[in-house]
Amino acid sequence: MLESIGLVRFGLTTLRTSIIAGGLIVLAGCGSVPEVLNYGDPDQTKAAARTFQRSFSNVQRYYVDDVNVRTLAVDSLSSLTSVDDSIKILSKNGQIVVGVAGHELAHFSEPEKDDPEYWGVLTSAAAAVAFEASSDLKRQGWRPLTDHMLSASFNSLDSYSRYSSPTEAAEEQAARDGFGGIGVTLSDDEGRIVIRNVIDESPAAFAGVKEGDLLVAAGGKATTGLSLSDVVTLVRGPVNSPILLQLDREGAAYVAEVKRQHIIPPTVFWHRDENVGVIRITWFNRGTQDGVETAIYDLYDEIGRDEMEGIILDVRGNPGGFLHHAVNIADMFIRSGEIVSVRGRHPAAKEVFRAHADDLLDGRPIVVLIDGNTASASEILASALQDSGRGVLVGTSTYGKGSVQQIFELPNAGEVKVTWARYYAPSGYSLTQYGVYPSLCTAEGEGTVDEIIGNLGRSGSKAARNLKLRRHIKELSPKEQEALAAACPWKADRDDQRDLTVAKKLFNYPGFLDGTLASVSAAPKG
Repeated sequence: MLESIGLVRFGLTTLRTSIIAGGLIVLAGCGSVPEVLNYGDPDQTKAAARTFQRSFSNVQRYYVDDVNVRTLAVDSLSSLTSVDDSIKILSKNGQIVVGVAGHELAHFSEPEKDDPEYWGVLTSAAAAVAFEASSDLKRQGWRPLTDHMLSASFNSLDSYSRYSSPTEAAEEQAARDGFGGIGVTLSDDEGRIVIRNVIDESPAAFAGVKEGDLLVAAGGKATTGLSLSDVVTLVRGPVNSPILLQLDREGAAYVAEVKRQHIIPPTVFWHRDENVGVIRITWFNRGTQDGVETAIYDLYDEIGRDEMEGIILDVRGNPGGFLHHAVNIADMFIRSGEIVSVRGRHPAAKEVFRAHADDLLDGRPIVVLIDGNTASASEILASALQDSGRGVLVGTSTYGKGSVQQIFELPNAGEVKVTWARYYAPSGYSLTQYGVYPSLCTAEGEGTVDEIIGNLGRSGSKAARNLKLRRHIKELSPKEQEALAAACPWKADRDDQRDLTVAKKLFNYPGFLDGTLASVSAAPKG
């Protein structure tokens, strides 16, 4: 027979439990939220309850659309069946019932209000009952199981809202904000840990570590038999702490003593192409804005300020990043006007971001390369440069991730990412689903490079017409919307060099930015 949970008190309120025939646990609430659950491992159950509560509360408060917390809780509990198919979670007569192999183990009264605090405790309690009754759940372990449940609680939300486990959250935080490290990229080559890249002016670079070195041991621990993630964990550590690396360099031993520093993964890479700068942004993190600014000044130094004709900004394959990073980079080039607006259910999720800084390029033209994997923050940057007339977009239609997420830390050191607003380009269209349409489409069947360039600014061209339609897509019929979505498609195996060829050739036409604003406010079928 299962143990009784006993009396659970929260303030002056009591949550009553009892055992009835057949070992059934009954949890009946008096309308308030319990604080403690003495079932299974009480500490684990209480800790999980706090995590569920915080996650449910953040979603309820900040998600872009109204959310029923009950749905989140039921989805999380129902996911237990995917681990042990004998576990069943049912909802009937205002109660959540936990069963195993056809027998009811417990039932829990649902709260009268859609209360994330109560639902958090109920979810943890119900999971604890199932956990104690299932060997499959126990084999998975309580913490991995609650990670699994938290992930499942997002099933009814959009695909960009999700839960990250503590391990995943730590990796994502490191990518966003940096970490204590030595400045190398590692890879696993059939069990050998290889130094694939060394960041310039990093601790590893100063210590003589080179690309292609094999990492034999770190901090006195051999890397043989360790997973790549284990080696990464081994190499990282507190800022200013030393670590000894034992390397194999083409069969010769090399030892490097390195002092860890705060490392922000580089996201900006540039090179000169005659008198044009080519700047690639792989995604947006805390160092991206400084990286772009540094790249431009380095290009001025290399090409000469008077000789530099402009830049090609490559955000193909860029999945995005933080909103304010994209806004700040757009503000480097746009002197005035709107960059992007966001709109959501929460009062704080309604804001218009405007340009206010000087133009770092002093009006020099910008060509932006985009493709079907250009998403989120990179779509904000691209649409702002296009709508302001500061940039010509070359490539194919972008991904269409027109939403912004907030990240919230949880008591278990995990994180939840919650969609709380949607982006709108300066000309007013939503970036959701259809993304940004290029000024010049380089998809298959669009003609030669010269024919593609000839369409720029020509009001009767296919490119100009489709750009107008994109900005007024809500006024189109479903059939017209489908046709527009297919008008400039991206393919994974397409010739990316074609984009760069078009971009470079544009600089042979002085004043090619003229006319890029022609279709911003045009009627959809005019």
